[in-house]
Amino acid sequence: MLSRLSFVALLVLFSAASSAALLDLETDDPKGLLTAFEQKSEFRKTVVEDRHNVWAILFYEDTGASEGLVKEFIKAAEQSTDIVKFGLIEVTSEKGLVLAKQLGLMGQPVIKVYAADRTYNPYTHEWTKDVIAETGGTFKFEAKKIASFVTHKMTSKVTKLAAADETYNAHVTSLEQTPPTIPSIYLVSKKKEVPALFSAMSLKYQLRANLYFISSEDKEIADGLGVESFPGLVVRKADGSTVAFDDKLSAETLIPFLDEHAGPHVELPEEEIPKKEDKKDDKKKPGKKIKNLDVANFEEKVIEEEKAVIVAFYGGEKCNAQLEEAATALSSIEGLLLTYQVDVTAGDAQAKMAKLHDAKAVVDGEACVVLSLFPFGFEKEQGEAFKGSLAAPREIQDFVYDAFPQFVETLMHDNFQNWLAQGDRFGPKILFFSKKDDPSPMMHAVAANFMRINVGFVSHFNDELVQQFQVKKFPSIMCLFFDKTDPSGQKIQLIPYPQQSKMDVKGIHQFFMEINGHFYREAEDKEENEQAKEEMFERAPEGVHEVSTNAEFSKLCSSLCIINFVDGSDVEALEKQKAIMLKAKENESANNFAFLWVDATRQPEFAANFEIDAQSVPEAVMYSAPKMRWAKGKGAYKAETLVELVVGVTQGRFGTYKIQDPPVLVDGGVDPPPPEEIVEEEFDLSDIMGEEVEVTDREAILKQAEEEAAAAKEKAAKGSSKKSKKKKGKKKKSEKGEL
Repeated sequence: MLSRLSFVALLVLFSAASSAALLDLETDDPKGLLTAFEQKSEFRKTVVEDRHNVWAILFYEDTGASEGLVKEFIKAAEQSTDIVKFGLIEVTSEKGLVLAKQLGLMGQPVIKVYAADRTYNPYTHEWTKDVIAETGGTFKFEAKKIASFVTHKMTSKVTKLAAADETYNAHVTSLEQTPPTIPSIYLVSKKKEVPALFSAMSLKYQLRANLYFISSEDKEIADGLGVESFPGLVVRKADGSTVAFDDKLSAETLIPFLDEHAGPHVELPEEEIPKKEDKKDDKKKPGKKIKNLDVANFEEKVIEEEKAVIVAFYGGEKCNAQLEEAATALSSIEGLLLTYQVDVTAGDAQAKMAKLHDAKAVVDGEACVVLSLFPFGFEKEQGEAFKGSLAAPREIQDFVYDAFPQFVETLMHDNFQNWLAQGDRFGPKILFFSKKDDPSPMMHAVAANFMRINVGFVSHFNDELVQQFQVKKFPSIMCLFFDKTDPSGQKIQLIPYPQQSKMDVKGIHQFFMEINGHFYREAEDKEENEQAKEEMFERAPEGVHEVSTNAEFSKLCSSLCIINFVDGSDVEALEKQKAIMLKAKENESANNFAFLWVDATRQPEFAANFEIDAQSVPEAVMYSAPKMRWAKGKGAYKAETLVELVVGVTQGRFGTYKIQDPPVLVDGGVDPPPPEEIVEEEFDLSDIMGEEVEVTDREAILKQAEEEAAAAKEKAAKGSSKKSKKKKGKKKKSEKGEL
């Protein structure tokens, strides 16, 4: 019998009669800034059809643990709603869970940022939105961090102009030759990058105005536009006249100004559906899907490989058609095993290898292609030839499946808890529900390729487990895992098999890949792991190094490195932090890696890629440049923490997160914005965070404390004069007695 604690999440996620929601949007979001979604049709109509805005969607569980982060999300929306649109999907409701699953949710809470532009999916024949950013597992759900995260991932249709690269001159020439029919809007700023607010306006006013960004360092351009202070914004109308914006640069003031001076509202034209390429004349090259194998590497690539391997021995060019037929058949089980091809006519070594591994028929000319199978495991000896037809993919599949040991455990109510406790406590576990009595060979084959995932099988006659998991149809697949955020450590979360995915070997393998990637973020095949090891132990430079240019960063962090983010303006603290870095690098586990430090106050955009800002330093991350993956240190900033970060990543104990684009340093860094630049910020959380009230309260408290202290001091002074006389008298007696 399953414990009640173990299934609290299942009951929450799948019971239609769940408890009342903790979040009330009418109360918690009185301004109506958030849109809640339950149906895919609602999401498509509101988000996918909106080509003017970027959308940030929070996927969350409506429990006490999520109440705080939802309120922080609402606070972020209050400051950024004119820049980004905000929405919610509650996965504890049955409809919300279905929608989240359709949108590819692999765990929550998470914020996904959807682009303004749409893309066409030729397989579903629907327009979709790309996810341009997604919060990682270490993301702190605080209003300011949320607002910063979603606004820094903005899509932009702003064009940068500069004198140095002639783009401004070309722009002016273009205006003279072809007068525009809509206004041009120029923002001249001290910032290095386009502000999120201006990027948002470029989406909002598509086809109504062209937006341009110019650095304040281009003084001639600024003077020509009549901009004397920064930031400065100027509208050049279609007739050539100009209008300057002379108010505080914020969404509240800018939108009415642009509404007045932008062109008339027009509907965006329908995007053209991409035409399907005609592939009738596109002849595939024979054997394109199978890699050539150098027999000199046969021992390493086949015999010493843990994965199952098939080698297609073939008899030269005359057998290309049959080789292509074999390649097509093997593509149906791509990912379960490695495949190679060897031309036995290429030399004696190839022919000898074929004879050794049950493919003598090819050497003797009795067969064009022989598939030789090497089973899963390290103890491979001799290959076994496939005797069936190459035109029968199902026969080849069954032949391959027999090469795998049985890794799927059949579950009953009496062994389920033991199975649940096996392996990584917080790792994924996958359940197959089937009308069959035993796991199929295909299940064992897939499970063998993901050894870190526990895989269990439940037959339809096991009523207790079927009912508790509320399985309605067979076959069904689901992933379950313990929620790390649950204080009791007993709460289970579920990830159902995607409805749109076909439940065949390819679809199931892909599901396992996504689950494994979400939890472990590690390379799956030995070749990538070996490459990672080479990167890890490449000789690293001695000492610790500041990096402030891309050239320095590329040179010092070509593989794996530790990036320490600090506040460079605090010289005393920096020296102590550099000493910590040096101490950590002396550890044998860490001395093979480059230790770098970056001034987060001068490289805010670079730091934001790793979810770090100037207020959170010092912090450290381990970064793989080739894979663009990173992991953050846990705990206080000290040498032991840095060493633990290195060990945790190299041993696979720390989860890593993917960066969408390579992080870029601003050469030399940027100056922290001066106080007068505050007007250019897109959001200020002080109003909603109560900082001004807090300051006022603190001043009142301090004043009251000072008054009370003064009164107490005066009272103490009066009392001490009386006591001093008594003390003096006693002292004299004491002194006299001592004599």
